[in-house]
Amino acid sequence: MVCKRDKKFFMAIRTKNPNSQLVHKSILSGAARFVLKVHKLIVIGTIVITLFLGYSLKNLKINPDIMSYMPEDDPLVKNFDYVGDLFGGNMMAMIVLEADDIFNHQTLKQIAELTEKIQGLDGVQSVTSLTNILNIEASDEGLEIGPLIDPDNLPETAQELAALKQYTLSRDMYQGNIISRDGKETIIICRLNRNGNQIEIARNLKKVVQQLNMRENVYYGGQPFLLLGISDMIIHDLKFLIPLVFLFILITLGIGFQNIPGVILPLLSVSLSTIWTLGIMAMLKVPITIISDIIPVVLFAVGSAYSIHVVTHFQELKYSKDRLKGAVTALTNVGIPVILAGATTILGFISFIFGSYLTAIKQFGIFCSLGILFSLIISLTFIPALIYWSNPRGLKKKKSFGLKTGRLILKEHRLITVAGLLVMMTAGLGIPEIERKVDILNYFRPETDFRRTEMVIQEKFGGSTPIQILVKGEIEAPSTLIRMKKIETFLDSFPDIHNTQSVADLIEWMNEVMGEGRRIPQDRAKVSNLFL
Repeated sequence: MVCKRDKKFFMAIRTKNPNSQLVHKSILSGAARFVLKVHKLIVIGTIVITLFLGYSLKNLKINPDIMSYMPEDDPLVKNFDYVGDLFGGNMMAMIVLEADDIFNHQTLKQIAELTEKIQGLDGVQSVTSLTNILNIEASDEGLEIGPLIDPDNLPETAQELAALKQYTLSRDMYQGNIISRDGKETIIICRLNRNGNQIEIARNLKKVVQQLNMRENVYYGGQPFLLLGISDMIIHDLKFLIPLVFLFILITLGIGFQNIPGVILPLLSVSLSTIWTLGIMAMLKVPITIISDIIPVVLFAVGSAYSIHVVTHFQELKYSKDRLKGAVTALTNVGIPVILAGATTILGFISFIFGSYLTAIKQFGIFCSLGILFSLIISLTFIPALIYWSNPRGLKKKKSFGLKTGRLILKEHRLITVAGLLVMMTAGLGIPEIERKVDILNYFRPETDFRRTEMVIQEKFGGSTPIQILVKGEIEAPSTLIRMKKIETFLDSFPDIHNTQSVADLIEWMNEVMGEGRRIPQDRAKVSNLFL
């Protein structure tokens, strides 16, 4: 069959099996007739389902914990959890205080008060600060171990404060670890329980600091505050991106259709499918992640196409005495293209389920596929049912710029084809230049509080991301401790690794205090005594 479109352009349609095509059309025609006959039931049922799933949205949670995106059976995840359980948690929140000089009585008093309040918070395993970190000194009985600063007897005079500053900055165990090298910043390290609500604990830590009305500049860093920042970022993205994509599609549909039904119906379709998808996520207790927070945007951008096709065909429906027959014809003609378009998109998202390592990406694939399926179903049932119920004779078609655009494309098809190929080839040249980066810090804008905090921690304390290496064996053996020191030296050779510490450093320090030099004792008995 040859269909003439213009003086010079035509489209040939061939089929090898006309009987098969008739069977498919017969099935779709029967399904379309059923949808239109029970149109009221479909509209009411869709509204009921939407209300039910929409009510479930109140239970939708946000999960910003990046570690939870990884499979639980991964060896790295198992080791991470094992080390955390063994040493009292591996989630560390960091609070940095900045002043002209940390070593003044008022600042030390606030640090001591803040340390005490943080220790009383639920979910906090331990706190290390300038006012409770241990110090080792020699005494008549051997070694005297106690806090560097007595919180109940803080230094007040200028001489006492100067002596404390000089001593603290002279010790490698403190400099760059608990106090900056210039004495203007100090860090409070909070080790949190692994099973605690990291985001809630981070919020409580901020509340405690704010209640003290500290005069020093305060920065918050570490993974719990990172999770809090990601959580706020996800909420911001949902509040910003959904209305934005809604507005863009609204404008596009308005220009294309130039009538109210042509604008409202596609937006209604994707809005319903989004509510259904997020509602089912809430019912299944699947939280929103930093990856799946774009699901609504994807559904609006991709899912609107199906209802646009349906609305377009109903606009082209000619008025006739047999209203049902005309509507069935329109829905039948658009059925196969819409179903094929939806099926290919669904299969594309399903590939994430089988080809991804991260559980968050698998969840993204599952619920994007589900959302597209919902959008497809709504477009082929609810939208035609609503059109038929509200205006059985079809939608009035208005002239739009689409016809002129289509003619221009057909007229300049060679030029457009060549230009498209050139763009594709040019873009393909850039594929080998793609770099992989996993620095979460780059997710935040430079002006955000978390980004500024991380820059301060990196500059003054070497960074907030700990690398933990578990050593098993005879830890009290001098040979083991010496190997640990060699590992530290090796790690220090990397430009992005700073302030490596181990129990070997503590043994060296105690040995130095005992007057035997800063080294690992060769006698195992001496090492055992220092451990005691």
